[in-house]
Amino acid sequence: MFLFRMLLLLLAGLVGAGEPPIHPGANGVDDKIDLVMPGARPETDDSYLCAAFKVSEMTGFNDTVYITGFLPNANANKAHHMLLYTCQNPVDDSGKIYNCLHHGLCKGGSSIMFAWAKNAPPTTLPKDVAFTIDPAEKAYLVLQVHYAHPLADEDHTGLSLTYELEQPKYQAGILLMMQGGLRIPGNTPTVNANMNCALPATVPLHFFSFRTHAHSLGAVISGYAYNEEKNEYRQIAKGSPQWPQAFYPMSSVQTIKPNEYIAARCTYNSTGRDRDTYIGATAADEMCNLYMMFFTEPGKSPDFLICGNEMSGSLGKSITRGLPHDSEVPPPKNPNWEKAAKDSNVDTGINEINYSKLFEEELENSGSNKKGGVEDNVLVVANFNFTMPGATPENDDDYLCTSVKMKDLDPVNKLWILKFSALTTGNRAHHMILSKCKQPLKKEGEIYDCRHHQTCLDQSKIMFAWAKHAQPTELPYGAGFAVDPEDYLVLQVHYAKALSEADYSGLTLEFTSTVPKYTAGIFLLGRSNLHIPADTETTHGDANCKVEAKSPLHIFAYRAHAHSYGSVITGYRYNSAANEWKLLAKGNPRWPQAFYQTEEEIVNPGEILAARCSYNTTGHHQSVKIGFTGGDEMCNLYLMYYSYSKDDDFKICFDEEKLGLAANLPEGNDVPLPPNPELEHKAHGETEQSHDDQGRDGKNLPGSDYSVVPNWPSSQTASSLGQISGVALDIYGNVVIFHRGDRVWNGNSFNSDNTYGMDKTKPIAFNTVVTVNSTGDTVNSWGKNLFFLPHMITVDSQNNIWMTDVALHQVFKFPPYGGDQKPLLTLGTRFEPGADDSHYCKPTSVAVSADARTFYVSDGYCNSRIIKYSITVTGDGKHAVNKVTEWGKGAGPFSISKGPYNFNVPHSLALAEDRQEICVADRENGRVQCFNTDSGSFTKSIQPKEFGSRIFAVAYSDGKLYAVNGPEFNPFGMKPMGYIVNMDTGKLDGTFQVPDGLKNPHDVTISKDGGSIYVVELSPYVVWKLTNGQPSAPVTSPSLPGPGSTPTADNLSQNLMNGAKKLMPEMSYSVVLAAAISVPLTILIACCLAVRKCRKRGKGTMSDGKKKNWNLGDILGRSKDGFQPVNTEERDGLVGDDSDSEVEEFSVPALHA
Repeated sequence: MFLFRMLLLLLAGLVGAGEPPIHPGANGVDDKIDLVMPGARPETDDSYLCAAFKVSEMTGFNDTVYITGFLPNANANKAHHMLLYTCQNPVDDSGKIYNCLHHGLCKGGSSIMFAWAKNAPPTTLPKDVAFTIDPAEKAYLVLQVHYAHPLADEDHTGLSLTYELEQPKYQAGILLMMQGGLRIPGNTPTVNANMNCALPATVPLHFFSFRTHAHSLGAVISGYAYNEEKNEYRQIAKGSPQWPQAFYPMSSVQTIKPNEYIAARCTYNSTGRDRDTYIGATAADEMCNLYMMFFTEPGKSPDFLICGNEMSGSLGKSITRGLPHDSEVPPPKNPNWEKAAKDSNVDTGINEINYSKLFEEELENSGSNKKGGVEDNVLVVANFNFTMPGATPENDDDYLCTSVKMKDLDPVNKLWILKFSALTTGNRAHHMILSKCKQPLKKEGEIYDCRHHQTCLDQSKIMFAWAKHAQPTELPYGAGFAVDPEDYLVLQVHYAKALSEADYSGLTLEFTSTVPKYTAGIFLLGRSNLHIPADTETTHGDANCKVEAKSPLHIFAYRAHAHSYGSVITGYRYNSAANEWKLLAKGNPRWPQAFYQTEEEIVNPGEILAARCSYNTTGHHQSVKIGFTGGDEMCNLYLMYYSYSKDDDFKICFDEEKLGLAANLPEGNDVPLPPNPELEHKAHGETEQSHDDQGRDGKNLPGSDYSVVPNWPSSQTASSLGQISGVALDIYGNVVIFHRGDRVWNGNSFNSDNTYGMDKTKPIAFNTVVTVNSTGDTVNSWGKNLFFLPHMITVDSQNNIWMTDVALHQVFKFPPYGGDQKPLLTLGTRFEPGADDSHYCKPTSVAVSADARTFYVSDGYCNSRIIKYSITVTGDGKHAVNKVTEWGKGAGPFSISKGPYNFNVPHSLALAEDRQEICVADRENGRVQCFNTDSGSFTKSIQPKEFGSRIFAVAYSDGKLYAVNGPEFNPFGMKPMGYIVNMDTGKLDGTFQVPDGLKNPHDVTISKDGGSIYVVELSPYVVWKLTNGQPSAPVTSPSLPGPGSTPTADNLSQNLMNGAKKLMPEMSYSVVLAAAISVPLTILIACCLAVRKCRKRGKGTMSDGKKKNWNLGDILGRSKDGFQPVNTEERDGLVGDDSDSEVEEFSVPALHA
């Protein structure tokens, strides 16, 4: 990280000679700012010297200026490179020279505006495009010069800027792609450094120029835009870093959209150099930078963006593997330009780079257009029980099938399957397979033999397979198996034994009508024939083929299937160009034959998939072959994937397309996995696997010294609390609790436009803010008749209290202990959701700096942004608040590739000021994203696999991050608990838990000394105190206002219950639950005909997840219980047994509070 930050300051070019003349007025603009080094005298090689210039002093006024051109006055013999930065607080005063290699460049964030090296000519921006400099936000320009060698005389290297005062149509910006760490071995003709990332913007960016930068070993730097849906690379930049390092025009304006990726490659040739070379600050080191200029509408994007290194995970590696082969081929030699890079007297024929002249037409036709309106992110689902209609297998190893037509479930809409759960046991059904086709062998609802006869008359496509007591399979967010109204679903059940009674084995399928981003599919590899000899320790069955697909396949789960002799099944991706094997799957077919989640890997079109089944017949004296009965064998590896292509939803690869390839499989391919008696017992139906206190890989999680303080808080305090949404500590160590009294957040709380759906004239009639001392007794309470739906709370260093109310869409600051219960500051517009500077939409949390001059707001459920403010309080108590910056964008429920700024409910904030970081609990992305407190630039992502999929709250103390996760929507997922993460490594240092486990934790805080942790839960209404047994530093508590006039504990408890009941519709709770789980609000899933068929044939029913069957009449609102639609859009994301918790269990996490 240190090297990466250093590179942001250095980013240099190499040595040359000459001094280009300045051409005043070359662009027809007379207004100019001259930045000149005030007599610099470098004393060593590779000196980095800086000088700051106050913008208002250079222009003579405080107005915003718009930079339209750059005219260098520099000599490559002196200046290795020159960079122009903007910032608010330089390290030294204006006009002074300071060392900016060892002492930094600015106090806080800085942005690059221009870069020069190797005698590059002047540059003029296109018409109607300019860099914006507002002195209120960017008070200083900082000129950095990397001097190649010491100078005897004072140097006045400089850069002149032309500017206008009228705001142009478009704002210019720089996107810097850079590699932060690389070893280049000596005498190696080709070494590549690769970078890629999702476009770090929420709107399209229009790129028009590029600049390559490396040192003497650099041969070529290439840049590309990558569209995964089309699997298409578009070259946007390619140049030699040995040419004058100017911003060269692209062949045309290159528009890159937010759903696309950018990639770059630096290629080096170290032939003739006998030492290793590394990325570094000196001319003897190397660098890898690709600068690209872009334009967009003002205010739509930051004007300085960074894409560093290769993305982590399989996607970054996949994009690198797919780069065009000519990406490392240098452009044709240009001796004249290479001489000009060292000698400015050489005439290149280019005296100025003027983009306006090159492609005026493209600029006029381009624009930054973000899709208007608000996208409907509501995901509604319905469960359908697709079962055998009373099958009675007469023989062992019977294969029986039945079908259902999708048009009977929905006569109009295309649907997608998101989840599969079995309704049988492995003692009855040997396996089940779900397929889709257009022409099943028999009529809908009939049972037919599909062992000796095919399942369909046309091509069938497998979507799911189950065996051996396997657990449910839920697809990643954003992926679904597509089924058209004309499709039939076909259920095949292989019965292990004959049955004397009717069987109703089947699957619960979770459907949605919301179109997902990706289409899911199955890639089936297997053997069609194989002889397995008796008494043989190892026999192999191999399959491989080239992947023919339109888009890359994201492999995320696998299932291994063999019978009793199968010992291990492995799957690999093979890249022939790199001769590289990558393990995708390794499974024991004797374990429950579920789809096991794997680390996502991407297979590009044209790469090879290979599978190997290994068998052990030791002790068995009869050979076996591939066949259909339980006494035969099988060799199948199912790979589940998602991709952009809607046509690539089922692929088959049987036997060996490339003979001999299997001989090169990596070592260990046929070595069985270590024994796992628990899984093996489960495969035979003998036990269930426990997941408590275990990570996803089954390993025990590290613990900690924290334990629960019993009987805290007092029973009187505990009984006075409703849903607890927030917790904080005041400056005296007292606990401040924010709760909802008799109010709960349920399906009626908000309308579809995010406005509050309940009575706006009735705030909570109880004190919602409770201060509790160390013994657990209430010492102060207030907040009656102020709030409607409290969320989180923060206490600043002056003991002021900050809180958010999601119903009001507002942020408040109150004096200590509520004062006169009038807010010192109110932000947002009462009851009005919005996304501009005067509105929030369900803001979630506030973090305040130690000096109380800066604060941050996470806004929240709808806007998915973080906003930084500065605040000044005058002597008479007036507050002046200024918005400094904001960042973030919504990831949405269907976001699988998540960029660093893509939030899916930014739920909680933690300030780590000693690290200059603010960290965000990105709730439904299951991660913590950290950013620089000054600039908002991304610093790190914390997502140990033990987190699970939902992180609700974070707190910080002394280099450690404390976090709590929420209940998973997968019943086999991680259980809620607390985590302690090392901020330096991002790894888990420990966990903390309460007796019987946390249920629905919502917020967490920690004492300054790290001795005590406090966790609050939405349901049950509990606040927990955990300590590590260390003595706490004594604090002196003030004389607090006593508790407000509040009802007694008994009366309040009854009032809470009565109030909660009033908020529920007047109907059976089970009807509410079924509606929330099973009713799509955007479609009607079925028709009366389907109701009659389901009742008549027993082929399937809609279910609410509690195994209570609801016929389709219930779904359509014709229930005798008087069904009324329930708005399931957003709630607090809790999962449990009380009140509205189950209403949320099967809803989209991204849409819940």
